Amino acid sequence: MNKPALSGLILTCAMAAASVVLSARCQSAGRNGVNLLGVLPAGSQIVGTAFSRDGLRIAQVVTKGDKQLAVIDGKPGPEYDEILQGGPVFSPDDRRFAYAAESGGKWYAVTEGKPGPAYRGILDGTPLFSPDGEHVAYAALDGDKWLVVLDGKPGPAADAVDDLVFSPDGQHLAYRAQNGARFSVVLDGKPGIEYDGIDDGSLVFSPNSKRLGYAASSGERWLIVVDDHPGPSFDEVGAVVFSADGRRVAYPARRGDKWIVLIDRQYGREYDAAGDVVFSPDGGRVGYLAFLGGKWTAVIDGRPEPEYDMTRDLVFSPNGKHVAYVAGSGAKQTVVMDGRPGAASDSCGTPIFNADGTQLAFLANQGGYGFAVVGGRPGPGFDAVRGLVFSVDGKHVAYEARQNNEWLLMVDGQPGPAAAWTPQTAPLFSSDGSHVAYLATRGDKWVAVVDGGPGPEFDMIHGGPVFRPDGSAEYLATRSDSLFRVKTKPASKT
Repeated sequence: MNKPALSGLILTCAMAAASVVLSARCQSAGRNGVNLLGVLPAGSQIVGTAFSRDGLRIAQVVTKGDKQLAVIDGKPGPEYDEILQGGPVFSPDDRRFAYAAESGGKWYAVTEGKPGPAYRGILDGTPLFSPDGEHVAYAALDGDKWLVVLDGKPGPAADAVDDLVFSPDGQHLAYRAQNGARFSVVLDGKPGIEYDGIDDGSLVFSPNSKRLGYAASSGERWLIVVDDHPGPSFDEVGAVVFSADGRRVAYPARRGDKWIVLIDRQYGREYDAAGDVVFSPDGGRVGYLAFLGGKWTAVIDGRPEPEYDMTRDLVFSPNGKHVAYVAGSGAKQTVVMDGRPGAASDSCGTPIFNADGTQLAFLANQGGYGFAVVGGRPGPGFDAVRGLVFSVDGKHVAYEARQNNEWLLMVDGQPGPAAAWTPQTAPLFSSDGSHVAYLATRGDKWVAVVDGGPGPEFDMIHGGPVFRPDGSAEYLATRSDSLFRVKTKPASKT
């Protein structure tokens, strides 16, 4: 692939009139509103930072003298002797926050700034919120027993508890409990069957929240338990996976030196190794990667595809009609879609589909130059490429490219202006695809670049940008000890 000259890639705004995304980059700079949220308490030192999912709320744990306090969105909370490492945490809907704190030898779960009952200890990694943000749970040491407290109500006591997991709809809570040498999974306060062991991190709810699965051991044998029903025993089991509607279940398992994949209780072919199972979004199709006799293959709907020296990154399209993965033979790699390999390159990135599954895209490298392949068509070559994304509606695609030590944003195959800023995040489209933004640095300063125009400089930009329905972008930033929320209004078209 020939390396193109940068001057040949920079197009004028007039040439981009046909693209709604590119036209946004031909607009005059939008206005920035910089609002002070707060200043860290004098004499304090930041020892921990957490963000809400949308990046527009920030929690900082600061030390002030011999005390610690949580500063939420620039507002300091009460002082404690210690705040448990890993806190505070925000609820997934960004409305609430919680953390564990100690004062006078007693530990408290603090929710929305209000401490709960006192306990001897609180488990690392808790409190945690349900996905809908309506419920909060934590594990607490009461005397010499542990219990899980859900919305202020303690559950049954045990010698040890951990691995707390909410269902996706937030209506169920499961965790691992130990009493003596035996383990069980407690679901909604009710202990299940006891086993010699429950695999750490194996508890998983189905996406529809109606089923629960996990890996358990009995003696030296392992089995998958689904809905409190144990399956057959094996020497080793992998992760249990549910289809989106919860009707189908699959997992890899080993007997002796051979692996099989069980799908809906049906045994597959034996392999030397088998990877995790992937269901299509509609649950109608299933695939996994397997190794046999020195070669890798993708097994799609029970049928093995051609063999390669390596395979990875299996993904179904959102509509389930297509499947793609990366495959390698010798020193070359390709992306295989629906069993058909594409052109070979030195390396290929993870393939992604757009929203309706009509477009497949990935980044690749050939001869030291990086490029994007969209819909089977390779784009121009650059010194480096990264951050490939589709817009939410699937109509636009963007990635960042570096040429001659300058970065530019490629949108729908067309370049924006080159800049000395170095992107630090992947591009982010607004919901309608008409705006695009990313965070970038130059030296020790940060900016948010929205529609090609950099905003004001900050010492750090902590979260975002997040697009609002009116096209404005918001983010959090700091200068010295001051925290700001910045809003860039939509740029006016010229």
